[in-house]
Amino acid sequence: VCIDEFDKMNAEDRVAIHEAMEQQTISIAKAGITTMLNSRCAVLAAANPLFGTFSDISTQQQRSQYQGRDRNQGNEEQVSLAENIDFQTTILSRFDLIFLIRDVVDAEQDKKIAQRVYELHGTGPITSSSNQNERRRNEVEEREQEKTIHMDLLKKYIAHCRRSYHPVLTEEAISLLLNEYVDMRERYREGSDGPGVRANKRIPITVRQLEACVRISEAFARMSMRHQVTPADVREAMSLFRQATGEGAGINRQQAFVPTQIAELLQNAILSKIKLNTTVAKSTIERDIINEIQASAGDGEGGPKSREESLRYLNLVLASLVGKGVLHEVDRGLKYQRQNV
Repeated sequence: VCIDEFDKMNAEDRVAIHEAMEQQTISIAKAGITTMLNSRCAVLAAANPLFGTFSDISTQQQRSQYQGRDRNQGNEEQVSLAENIDFQTTILSRFDLIFLIRDVVDAEQDKKIAQRVYELHGTGPITSSSNQNERRRNEVEEREQEKTIHMDLLKKYIAHCRRSYHPVLTEEAISLLLNEYVDMRERYREGSDGPGVRANKRIPITVRQLEACVRISEAFARMSMRHQVTPADVREAMSLFRQATGEGAGINRQQAFVPTQIAELLQNAILSKIKLNTTVAKSTIERDIINEIQASAGDGEGGPKSREESLRYLNLVLASLVGKGVLHEVDRGLKYQRQNV
């Protein structure tokens, strides 16, 4: 079942969706009829964030910005995926994978999207002929099919894997999965009391997430048409889980936490060294900034204690700026491109 505008559900539907996704049943009590219907299907849902776009600062601070208050207050909190969406964490925890899709400004990707739209509409004068538009679309699809798997073949492959293979976990896979689950739980617990982390708005790591990792591991084994789940399948499943749901749970953020004061200092230093729309080698940034940051931040309480710690903080902030789309990784280094706010 595909559900669009998942965030627009009313209160009654949100209560009903709990049972449908957890128990895979729907209870009905209408016109004197009380029954229970099966809802054994996968759910693919799409939802929009609050304020129309994802933000890395708290919802309260966003409201302050909309009210005209100063946005550079220097006390921004780290926020999770759950706070960007108007959902209870009990609903979010029922999804095996949750992907955050950002509209990041990327010149190369934007060119590819524009080229795709351009090819669909073709060249020449604008016309309302549906036959001509359909012919152009068919030509584009034929060129794309030469480089991709045909849809009919893909459907047969998926049906064959689901019908013929029912993989079971090996002892090695069970041991690895157990260790990974315990490690995730520990990192989630450590993050609940950490500075700047809003634990009440994060997706909890529970047995549901363990079952999700088992299902993902089995899916990787099916894709390889094997009857056993190997440790390699578990590692692929855990990597996918961390990249997707792990962000909403806060386990990735806690692992890469940088104190707010140091993060602001590093970010300002980085953006002052890289001019707008210019490219600078990463080694040059490290060489020019580390000594400056270590001298200025080391004088204050809580600053980096060594050059290695300064370098680690610098790399984390650089990765954060790349993830936000402020910096772009290119062949010769990093390029600074201001985003529209």
